[in-house]
Amino acid sequence: MVSSVTKLLRPLWITGFVTIVAINSLLITQVESQCSPERLVVYNVIMKTHWSRELFPKQYPEFRPPAQWSKLVGRTHNTSFSLYRIGGMASQGLKRFAETSSSDVLDETAQGSTGVLDAFNGSPIGTGVGLTETQFFVDGNHTMVSLLSRIVPSPDWFVGIDSLNLCMDQQWIDNIAVDVEPIDAGTDSGFTFTAPNWVTVPQEAIYQIHLTTLHPAHSFQYPDNRLRDKPIATFIIYKMKEYSLSQWGASRISDEGSSSSSYGSSTSNSSDPPYHHLFSDDIDSNDIGNELNEINDPKDVEDMSLRLSKKKRARKIKGPLSRTARDCKVSDWSEWSECSALCGFGEQYRHRYVISHSRNGGSLCPSLTDKRLCNSARDCRQNYFDW
Repeated sequence: MVSSVTKLLRPLWITGFVTIVAINSLLITQVESQCSPERLVVYNVIMKTHWSRELFPKQYPEFRPPAQWSKLVGRTHNTSFSLYRIGGMASQGLKRFAETSSSDVLDETAQGSTGVLDAFNGSPIGTGVGLTETQFFVDGNHTMVSLLSRIVPSPDWFVGIDSLNLCMDQQWIDNIAVDVEPIDAGTDSGFTFTAPNWVTVPQEAIYQIHLTTLHPAHSFQYPDNRLRDKPIATFIIYKMKEYSLSQWGASRISDEGSSSSSYGSSTSNSSDPPYHHLFSDDIDSNDIGNELNEINDPKDVEDMSLRLSKKKRARKIKGPLSRTARDCKVSDWSEWSECSALCGFGEQYRHRYVISHSRNGGSLCPSLTDKRLCNSARDCRQNYFDW
């Protein structure tokens, strides 16, 4: 039965590679909606991780720190931007993130990156198996999403999606599930989860770990190719809302504007031309989490899609879209770190983080790291320099 709002098409299953991500199961259902600059779409992304001792027992980290995942880092963008690329070289921002879980350099560069619409984050996952979720915007000029999450602990390993296009055949994808495998950033030569820092010189290209010959002691070296057959994480992306932007109610979104945009609704009077909020899902995030816990094979994703589609309803709301400029907002500085030297000159660092990114031409984020000199020769014992 076809509803007046959506039309579920026959599921399309694809096995293979999309960009750099191995996809074991890909379910796409489409709605009658063009990917034009007059469309703004809100998606929900859920990262479900499967890093358990049962599936990946070799050197499984139990403490200092135990198996866990960094925060989820994401960008929506066009073809001019790349967060990472298999076969390419890691940027300084990616290197820092893959080795330390810090996204401060990525956050700084994202603010001025041409082609980026939305910069967003999801909460860290404190265990090897768990869930995190967040939402993001795409529009007709920025139809791609890229995602990153670091495997903790690890030398420089992460999982991600590179430039997944959410517009297929001129229509927005309704939902998609992507199984992912560990990726090596090519910046550290350690081959165990808790290996000490071992800088790769010269730096190597980014590569998928299961596609290369691994050292026998490598934490992901398994004789049964389980990295290929058993994904370590799954990204599930759902369309939550779709907006039709009236040429009277809001300006056309284009690359000529700011690199990141914010959208909301405001009260309107009777003379304002309406825009249509086409889709609204009455779905609680806890319900989605409960559904995901039952996903064990691709057919479960299809069943979940059908269940959630029954909860969709269409409604109209009035009011112009607000595109007010918003400056970047950052946190207060942290306390200074301990001095790097017990005597003689050393360095101290302090950090802050991005609370909200700039929007619609607002001021860009300031530096997120500060340092100063500490100590001096006077702090050393009297005979320290008597060699």
